[in-house]
Amino acid sequence: MSANNDLYFEVLYSNSHFLIILKESQTIRDMKELLEPLSEFSKDEMSLYKKSQNEDKDWIKLNENVSLSDNGFDTSRASPQSPAQILIKLKSEGDIVNVESVSLPPPLPEAMQTPREEES
Repeated sequence: MSANNDLYFEVLYSNSHFLIILKESQTIRDMKELLEPLSEFSKDEMSLYKKSQNEDKDWIKLNENVSLSDNGFDTSRASPQSPAQILIKLKSEGDIVNVESVSLPPPLPEAMQTPREEES
């Protein structure tokens, strides 16, 4: 697999959800630099976390100094259809997880739905 594949992320903080695209070879530091103007938080104030693989919903702090692929992200875990979720925690807020759920989108209009094949 190429080290330049696109990875898709949904970055969460409070009621803000940022969708960003990075390369596998980029680092968490690169992600922070991209998020700084979007979130209006200093990159030094942010710590970034990913969801644990366990169902306990714990968050694991990401290592800033290694690539996204070395942090466990690949095209199967961070795809356009299912972006990897990243949490922003601010140093000034301590260990508080500040994320609000987004509303569910309405169902697709019938014209946009894929036709279902009739069973024989």
